[in-house]
Amino acid sequence: MPQIFRATYRNGTFILNNPCDLTEGTEVELLIQSSYITTVPRRIGWDEKLAIMAQKKDDQLLDDVSTTNWEIEEWQW
Repeated sequence: MPQIFRATYRNGTFILNNPCDLTEGTEVELLIQSSYITTVPRRIGWDEKLAIMAQKKDDQLLDDVSTTNWEIEEWQW
């Protein structure tokens, strides 16, 4: 489950304002939104599992996706 920590950015490093319960050396991904930082524990092994799913063609959507007229005529990237 994601946890939210407050940190201060100094000299290229994020310094946590409070201790956290992660084990030493744990890698995390940081999602920075304005002045808020949300840590997400690294999903170890997901790349390999997703590659296996793709080889087995088990990575397709379960539901049919239908494009609407709005998407065809008005959607802009």
